[in-house]
Amino acid sequence: MQLRYGGVIVDETPKHLASNPTEDHHCLTVDDLKIPLELHGVTSCFPTRKPLIQEMEDCPLRSHDLTPEDPVWQPTSQDFQEREARMTDDMGNTVLRPARHLRQLFGFGVRPLTDGQLNDPFAKLVTVSAT
Repeated sequence: MQLRYGGVIVDETPKHLASNPTEDHHCLTVDDLKIPLELHGVTSCFPTRKPLIQEMEDCPLRSHDLTPEDPVWQPTSQDFQEREARMTDDMGNTVLRPARHLRQLFGFGVRPLTDGQLNDPFAKLVTVSAT
């Protein structure tokens, strides 16, 4: 999830399980770079190593950030769970509906986004809190 949050396209479907496998299956796509994934047992991964000094000198420096620096990654946050709950009904069907609290707007106050939320592409337009 952290990769996706940072804008990396993640396709974890192994090619042998795809209906019509392509280079887009079982890979990470960041900017114009595709990183093919391998299976280690049932876990998707890709091999990495520290580049040799000669490789660093001979190759132009090209880097791709796979994880964003901001916002700070908090995997125990309930935020992702709440966002997903707003996107699905009780049967798991996709629905587009406002935040649960907006349906009960009476008795609630609306406050502007915090500085940290301004850079969050998934932040709500307003934050709702009990008054």
